[in-house]
Amino acid sequence: MDSVALWRHETCRVGWSTLLAPVALIGAVLVLAVVLVSGSEPQTTVSRLLVAGFEAGLPLAAGVGAAALVNRDPAVELQLSLAAPYRSTVLRRLALTVVWSGVLAAAGTGVLLAVGWWPALYRGAASVLVWLSPLLWLSALGAFLAVLLRSSAAASGLVAGVWSVEQLFADLFAAHPLLRAIYLFPTTRLPGMPAWSTNRVVLLATAAVLLLGLCALLSRPHRLLVEEDA
Repeated sequence: MDSVALWRHETCRVGWSTLLAPVALIGAVLVLAVVLVSGSEPQTTVSRLLVAGFEAGLPLAAGVGAAALVNRDPAVELQLSLAAPYRSTVLRRLALTVVWSGVLAAAGTGVLLAVGWWPALYRGAASVLVWLSPLLWLSALGAFLAVLLRSSAAASGLVAGVWSVEQLFADLFAAHPLLRAIYLFPTTRLPGMPAWSTNRVVLLATAAVLLLGLCALLSRPHRLLVEEDA
């Protein structure tokens, strides 16, 4: 199988639900933004909503999608018997999920920067880190938990739970330096948060640790079998 055919196949295996979820989410945010603009809401309010779609919405969709990737194949046992490591298959699908959400986020960021609706504090390279850090972190978490727990449903629920806790208890995270360092949504929930750049780097570093943990788990084939098959 050549590389083009391989990536086409992996795109199909990722599934339309995983690929369309970020598009639907951004579409819903845009509709709400139009409603707010028509209702004479201040530009700052609409801008914050749009940025939140990229910082919080897309990472959630990618994280839940990543959690569903591992157990998507109907015959994992057959995959594990092939010469090509199944780890490579999972990582390719994870890359597709992350890159697709990243392309949408980058395009939206470019539009908001062009029209002057992107927060002035987070322009240039910082505009990418606004969404890239939580996107990689939640995606890595979703895939890691899916393999660790051998359950896509449990992993998706935990990703959504982490997302909800950080949304609901933003003030608690803001009050403690250690929690601030791992807070996912400071751009929209805690504007002007101290050490914002440090927070973004810490999230990237911990996402890398989660990915290393994922690779370690994927090197143990029995971790890829759901409980009833193990």
